[in-house]
Amino acid sequence: MNVTGIIAEYNPFHNGHLYQLEKARNDTNADYLIVVMSGDFVQRGAPALIDKYTRAKMALENGADLVLELPVLWSTASAEYFAGAGIALLDRIGVTSAVCFGCETPDQAALLSLARFLAEETSAYRSALNDALKKGMSYPAARAFAVQTSLSAPLSGDPSVLASVTPELAETILASPNNILGLEYCKALFRRNSQIRPVPIARIGSGYHANNLDTSFASATGIRSYLNGLADLYSDLSALDAWMPKSAFLTLCEALNAHPLMFEEDFAALGFYQTGDGPQGRAFPSAVGANQGDDLPFRHIKGDPFDRFNAAIIHLQILNAKNRFTHLLPPPNKRRSRAGSSGSQRVGPGQ
Repeated sequence: MNVTGIIAEYNPFHNGHLYQLEKARNDTNADYLIVVMSGDFVQRGAPALIDKYTRAKMALENGADLVLELPVLWSTASAEYFAGAGIALLDRIGVTSAVCFGCETPDQAALLSLARFLAEETSAYRSALNDALKKGMSYPAARAFAVQTSLSAPLSGDPSVLASVTPELAETILASPNNILGLEYCKALFRRNSQIRPVPIARIGSGYHANNLDTSFASATGIRSYLNGLADLYSDLSALDAWMPKSAFLTLCEALNAHPLMFEEDFAALGFYQTGDGPQGRAFPSAVGANQGDDLPFRHIKGDPFDRFNAAIIHLQILNAKNRFTHLLPPPNKRRSRAGSSGSQRVGPGQ
């Protein structure tokens, strides 16, 4: 029995995700596809566009056989911890034979060699990385610098493993978000001595952060930007039909009839979430134990991306909410499911 895993966010599910599921099944001759998916918060520390149950439904309607939730502490973490937790989950269930992931580089050997190099962390690499961080570089920039300056250092046990990776190729690989996640998946497999086989799938269509929608393979970033730019979400959404599988588009319309979509700006309005690149913002007071109404400015630490700050605030909020409200919850067998209010307007194709 062949079981292939995929780690994803599906925020929202689009044609590129459908392509990946179909190609993963074909390339690995998979009998079953298991998806490890972020819940209601995603890697940038942002709320997902739609709830996790709706996104899981999209995946199941389009080829996934099982969807498992990646817990929020890891779904909002850095690429290393996001990927490591996803791989650990697939590894611990004991049935996964392969893991598929998108990447921009067609050179699988170079990707695996660079991942092994990062997993080994030679002394030369660690020294170069620490020097770069001390100079104020962001972690991604420092890592790229450390890789390029230490490629000549031999790996423990296998000095020839980097024969196919030049500094220029390493720079190209590390410049892509999908390649970085792919490296982290492979690195996690090496560190766990996992028997799961990594299977990169070349990404097609728009780039990971691209906003252009002039292709049927638009990115999730582009789709979210399009939805966020609409003056009226109850207007005609038929354009989405070109970028999403039919069933996923209809499911999105159903979700919008039940409750509003969630954007990063919705959290910023609460006063604790930073969406821009300005030097100052406000932290939500209860997240750090202060009184409501207190003015708590924060300043951007050089080299520390706002995504990391946002994720940290989400983690603090989760911990704070658990401590404050757990005793108010009824026993599990008496909890009622949340009902959405659709209102008088409905959304659908051609409306």
